Amino acid sequence: MGKRRIRKVDSARQAQQFHTRLRRIEQAEAKYKRDEAQRAAFVRLSRRLTTVASEMALMRVVCAETARLLGWDFCYLAHRPPEQDRVRIIRYVDTVKGRKRWFPGQELAPSEFSPPVRRVLEGRPLLINRRSVMSGPVMVTEGTKRRCLSLMYVPVRCADEVIGVLTVQSYERNRYGPADLRTLQQVADVLAPVLERVHAEDALRRAHRELEHRVKQRTAELQAANRRLQRETRERQRALDTVRRSEQSLRELTVEAGRRLESERARIARELHDGLGQVLTALNMNLAWMDKRLADNDASMKLRLAESLAYVAQMTDILRGLCKTLHPVVLDHHGLVEAIRSQVEEFKRYSHINCHLIVRPADLELPNPLALAAFRIVQEALTNVARHSGASGCWVSLRLEDGAVLISVRDDGIGGVAPRLAEGKSLGILGMKERATAVGGAFQIEEAGRHGTRVIARLPLKPPAAS
Repeated sequence: MGKRRIRKVDSARQAQQFHTRLRRIEQAEAKYKRDEAQRAAFVRLSRRLTTVASEMALMRVVCAETARLLGWDFCYLAHRPPEQDRVRIIRYVDTVKGRKRWFPGQELAPSEFSPPVRRVLEGRPLLINRRSVMSGPVMVTEGTKRRCLSLMYVPVRCADEVIGVLTVQSYERNRYGPADLRTLQQVADVLAPVLERVHAEDALRRAHRELEHRVKQRTAELQAANRRLQRETRERQRALDTVRRSEQSLRELTVEAGRRLESERARIARELHDGLGQVLTALNMNLAWMDKRLADNDASMKLRLAESLAYVAQMTDILRGLCKTLHPVVLDHHGLVEAIRSQVEEFKRYSHINCHLIVRPADLELPNPLALAAFRIVQEALTNVARHSGASGCWVSLRLEDGAVLISVRDDGIGGVAPRLAEGKSLGILGMKERATAVGGAFQIEEAGRHGTRVIARLPLKPPAAS
């Protein structure tokens, strides 16, 4: 008997566990079906919203889909355009004698709405379940003079800005819960961009209708204005073409002037070196010869000869520096990297500013027009550092990047000079810009952090094709 009772208890327990698992499975299946139905409803809502072209069509789709998802007795959609201070209720829909009826909307200031709606306009969704028709604030609907017992309000947001309010309400007590409020908020999130699009399209249609009306009234005047506009357009196009041709000619002239200037500089440098340089060399030799043959007791003459030799040496240094400035001979014989390295060493010697040079790759070679432009830009940038920056350090870098050579000259000086130099009043800056433009490149000058200035030039290895 005891064993039978134990088996019966075990069987009852197993049956209870089976029924519990069965209920859980049924609940899970029911939840899955509800979720699937909700997902299908949102897919259908999204698909239908893509075809709406007016606020009324949008309102009908929203009413139909929210009725399927949530069920309601009263509903409205309000829109507050970003550029306006008032809120416009598109339509009211109320259940009157079991049928949904549509009523005209209205336009109100936010302060004219009830406190719950004002709260929603601030971006907070709201669920209200009244205990009786006498509790809560008075909210008279449009059709039936009954007060709803279960109400949901959600904000319609677009780009974190509240652009409207969506509400569904029921005359049935406790009809809605938190899950329903989340569902309604999802509906509002889906319809928000469509509401903005429809509003923009409606505004465009209104503007189009108004424009058509004006066109019909002022056809002759607009035709005359159109003819004048066409003439002006043709004239402007001709002027623009002329300006473009002038700009192209100016660029070509700039390139040619630069080429001729460099050629003339090279010629002058050669003549100075070959002519004046030889004269100074001969003068130095003559003075040295005279110095050797003067008597040692003629101290005054010895002193004058020593001064003259010093002057000749000084003039020779000046001539050498002038020739180097006029035309970098080292660029022709040893290439861009050595020319810039020589310029950096010269800069450190006369400015007493520590300067660092970085070249990537170390054996960087460029064709002559590009190399000359790069050298002149670095030369002028270093001159500006010495004149204006008050810096203690300077960094020069040349590197290949995406089919171009990128030049950067940065200092740690007082800063604040970039805006003044970039105004275009500096001939040196204009020269650097013109050199970069002449080879199809770009140039800019900017602040380097809190202190210092940076000059950047980007010179393409292949010049852009002429348009």
